[in-house]
Amino acid sequence: MYRFEKATASAPYLLRNDGYEYSYDGVTPDELGKYRSWLRGSFYVEYDSADWDGNIFSTFVSSEEQINLAYYPRLSNGVLKIVTTRRGYLPPTVASEYQRITDATVTQIGRAGASRVAAGESFVIQLEDGSFVIIDGGPHNDADCAELLKFMCERKPVTHEKPRVVWLITHSHSDHVELPIDFLNENSGNIDLELFCWNNPIISASKESQCYDGGAERYEKHIADIEQILRDKYPGTKIFNCHTGQTLYLAGCKIEIIHTHEDIFPDWVWNLNVASTTFKFTFASGNTFLALGDSETNNCIFMVNAYGSMLDCDMVQVSHHGLNGATKEIYEKVKPTIAFWPIDKDRFENDEKCLGTRISPTTGKQSYYHNAYLRLICPQHYHSSETVSINTKDMSRKI
Repeated sequence: MYRFEKATASAPYLLRNDGYEYSYDGVTPDELGKYRSWLRGSFYVEYDSADWDGNIFSTFVSSEEQINLAYYPRLSNGVLKIVTTRRGYLPPTVASEYQRITDATVTQIGRAGASRVAAGESFVIQLEDGSFVIIDGGPHNDADCAELLKFMCERKPVTHEKPRVVWLITHSHSDHVELPIDFLNENSGNIDLELFCWNNPIISASKESQCYDGGAERYEKHIADIEQILRDKYPGTKIFNCHTGQTLYLAGCKIEIIHTHEDIFPDWVWNLNVASTTFKFTFASGNTFLALGDSETNNCIFMVNAYGSMLDCDMVQVSHHGLNGATKEIYEKVKPTIAFWPIDKDRFENDEKCLGTRISPTTGKQSYYHNAYLRLICPQHYHSSETVSINTKDMSRKI
């Protein structure tokens, strides 16, 4: 095992797929270079690498093992996170050729389930080859499940027998994955599920654990249910357990994984929202979309401190429905012109949290100001009581 000269190491963070993570503080760029050279000389091959705003990411593989590095030189004294897991599916490192059929669109699906206390979210991105990328889906709702299939079937190219789907999960709270569970269980004959992408921590109901959530038993069952459905009904689907710094290259679109729960460690993952994965979409037009999931305040602080222009995006999914999480600083860096609110019309228009006008009972000061700020700087806002599609070529609303 490689030993860093001056850096201090955390205790291990236990992960799925027989994995673990160490976080090192005090790593210099020179020491990072030495470690990467050591890996190359230790029967590992560097599968991919990226430099995002000066942060360095790499994936190294052997025949059975995978090591993902995330180096943040601006954090503390230089932070290096090393994740080691069983080797799994890795996406191609370059874009494949495709036939352009349509303009790419980003759609927030209007849902009855958006009015539930836990509102969920459902985004469908149609790519230039006519295939689809789904983000989450929402809570249990038969009508929403049927509408999702109808939406894709009506828009798929005539040359595609079924909708071709890549499915991304931000995190496994019920209001985000109950609909995917229902949909995937019922529609194996109606879609071609090409890839399923997520990154789940090991969740525990014990506050002594590394990742705590009071609903741990329920959420672990959600994960187990999805894994079983994928095994039984989608045996040919690629399962991508993603890590920060990796990229999916699809038709006229790249999807960068810019944050996972592995970045938060060694701080406590105190709620499954903190385990949200953040995805950045960049389309052939150059226009961009940032999907924050239910990122909490500490996720947003990390991204603001780690990244610069990487966060600058034309469209943003408002973090955690506009009810919790987020910071003014992240929306300052994103500078969106379009904000999608995964919340129903009534709360979007009237809830004090969503409006950013709530007065804290403990401090007597305005809280949720980040939402008021977002409403001030961003010219277009859409709630999820209606379906809204944006053409990524010219940023117009598609009717």
